[in-house]
Amino acid sequence: MPDIRVELPGGDVDELLPLLDGAVFANLSPGVDTDEVPSRSGLGELFGNRGPVVPLATWTPGEIGLQHAAGQRTAKLLGERGCAVPEGWYVVSDHPKRGLVLRTYQAPSTETVPWLVQAATVLCPLPIVGPWVALVRSR
Repeated sequence: MPDIRVELPGGDVDELLPLLDGAVFANLSPGVDTDEVPSRSGLGELFGNRGPVVPLATWTPGEIGLQHAAGQRTAKLLGERGCAVPEGWYVVSDHPKRGLVLRTYQAPSTETVPWLVQAATVLCPLPIVGPWVALVRSR
């Protein structure tokens, strides 16, 4: 089954949520002006200790992830910026290059996906000027 691409104006996930029933994963990216994204050298990309400048949020049943360029201790940083990891979720990994991975257990996508969009918004260093884009992979 082909991936489904969904535009999410203003990060509104309402249109996305029904597509997640039976989905394997979904990747979400904020709509930034691609001309504003600073380029990185190949060596910096390979050996650097930072994730992508434009955050990449990933949802899977029971787990979410967020690649970003915000550096270390992202869970703490999110809490300081008003987007704390919800109680009952478990921080699996909080690595500057591989990103933040959270086990969300049985939390429904109606809770995990909006939090993920909010967290990616907080960590995005560029203005979000366009709709978010989600790619959903179904079974």
